[in-house]
Amino acid sequence: MYPAAEKSEKGVREYTRLYEAYRLPHDEVIMRVCIQYADSYK
Repeated sequence: MYPAAEKSEKGVREYTRLYEAYRLPHDEVIMRVCIQYADSYK
């Protein structure tokens, strides 16, 4: 598996865990995930 894909997979799991823990509004979670991905590809 490509390192970038592996990294993003870990990120998805982490954000899923945070979402379940804090029950953030779904739009906010999506926004944070998008920002995380954008930062990782700079």
